[in-house]
Amino acid sequence: MPIVWRYLLLSYFRIFVLSISAFVGVLFVLRFKDIARFAALSADGEKTILFILYQFPHILPLAIPISALIASFLLFQGLSQTHELTAMRASALSLYKLILPLFFVSLLFSFINFAIAAELAPYCRREAREILYRKTSVNPLLLLQRQQLIKLKNVYLQLKIKEEGQLAKNFLCIAYN
Repeated sequence: MPIVWRYLLLSYFRIFVLSISAFVGVLFVLRFKDIARFAALSADGEKTILFILYQFPHILPLAIPISALIASFLLFQGLSQTHELTAMRASALSLYKLILPLFFVSLLFSFINFAIAAELAPYCRREAREILYRKTSVNPLLLLQRQQLIKLKNVYLQLKIKEEGQLAKNFLCIAYN
């Protein structure tokens, strides 16, 4: 691998890692509502962490392409501002030879992104829903007690749960008919 390619790829990956970490952080905050809802239903910290990890494959197919585009723009902008691009062109390097390593990296990112979106994201979505359904089916009284979690419209629920979700007394359900 030529030294110029190593220099370009190292600069590219620095910007890419910074950009993808920022996008993952922002997009993870958007999924925080689902995570908080699950954490409220589950008292098991291990299942909550697993549920959080299952959210990342939903974020990565959005973050990888945008981060790659931003990294390539910022790389060539930085090379242009410091006149390194002019120096490379003056030393008989064509734009094709400068863009070629980024082309190979973009192909690699395309395959990784496709694998995540086609294989990993549906698996993680299924597993996250299964964990959520398992938690709610074990203790449906917990859902009824926290009616903001089940999102019933025009319904009033009131109940008193005893013995850690094993017994409910004074159940009152008023629905608009």
